[in-house]
Amino acid sequence: MLDSHTLPTTETLRALLLSQGWATDQQGSLRLTLPPTELPLLLRSLAAQGFFPTQAWLRQFLAQGFDPRQPELWFEARTYCVRAATHADLPILLHLEAACWPTALCASAEELQQRLTRFPEGQLALELDGALVGVIYAQRITDTAALSRHDFRSVAALHDPQGTIAQPLAINVLPAVQQYGLGDQLLEFFLQLATITPGISQVAAVTLCQAFAQQTLPMERYIEQRGATGLPVDPILAFHVAHGAQIRGVVEGYRPPDLANQGKGVLGICNGFQILTEVGLLPGALVRNRDMQFICDRVPLRIERTTLPLTEGYTPGQVITLPIAHGEGSYYADADTLTELEANQQVVLRYCDAQGNTTDRANPNGSLNNIAGICNRQGNVLGLMPHPERATDLLLGNTDGLAMFQGLLNARPAVTA
Repeated sequence: MLDSHTLPTTETLRALLLSQGWATDQQGSLRLTLPPTELPLLLRSLAAQGFFPTQAWLRQFLAQGFDPRQPELWFEARTYCVRAATHADLPILLHLEAACWPTALCASAEELQQRLTRFPEGQLALELDGALVGVIYAQRITDTAALSRHDFRSVAALHDPQGTIAQPLAINVLPAVQQYGLGDQLLEFFLQLATITPGISQVAAVTLCQAFAQQTLPMERYIEQRGATGLPVDPILAFHVAHGAQIRGVVEGYRPPDLANQGKGVLGICNGFQILTEVGLLPGALVRNRDMQFICDRVPLRIERTTLPLTEGYTPGQVITLPIAHGEGSYYADADTLTELEANQQVVLRYCDAQGNTTDRANPNGSLNNIAGICNRQGNVLGLMPHPERATDLLLGNTDGLAMFQGLLNARPAVTA
């Protein structure tokens, strides 16, 4: 599909500059009449019309101050605009939260309204073709050490309008347009604004790891791991380092509901399994079924691992029957990943026949190694393609899945008054 977006013109830029603090001299050249303290406001006004400072301009500004000559050379037109987020945007902002964060980590409507009211200039919305598709939230704080005494719900208490540290709170970009690199560009514009804003001396944020649950290192060591390019091996950490960030350490308990990063259990069933692979919490991928048909059936499955809370109620090799209903349920991974899964006993369920034989005929969707469910190395992230929740009551015709949920209940920590 060919995407087409409209760019604002150089003539539009010149007219904007004339209305935003520039004037023409006798030779017709533009010259700046604004004081430098108003440059952030100027950049925001231009960004709202689709014009953004180039990296060359920022280097010039940092090295020699702002050069007002030939401003057409310092600003470039882009296919999107960035403007202040407003209370009228709240329904779309809530939609972005739901699209970008697990439910337990989503900001509430009240939290978003408080951000918009408390520090309106720190909340920037990105529009593409007239639709709001991205946002960055931020506040100003005075001390990064204070972050260790707050979590993501209470950190708003640190906001100080005169704070010298800009703290991005979240960057949300609609998944359907993430291929355009809008998150990178939104963060870059925010950093440019912070660089030229009087009183801001530092940018600090508490981020998270995307792939921490896939490995066995303690987080303190994991965040130090680097790939061949010198960037962190974790995609989210690499994103921030590519924009100049330095990873300083772990903030304990900052996002308690972030189970993948706090070592708690995460269960994904059917599409949940697919999501766990897509976000990197489990290896491999779920692809179209072998015969390209949607399958709705009850199939026998062999229990491969019984050391997990979900499967401790079964015996090794036990054959159970669970419903399946999917069109993209065929598990795929490269040969090295499959070898690793088998060696680490990460395969939890396999498709089989009634006698427990894992034959090709017993494989309903073409999954490699007849895999129906896997876990990560720690055993705290589990993905299943079958539906145990649909086999928990005789009224459903089957109770083979009930032991899984009984195992989860038994694994709950004791609560004492």
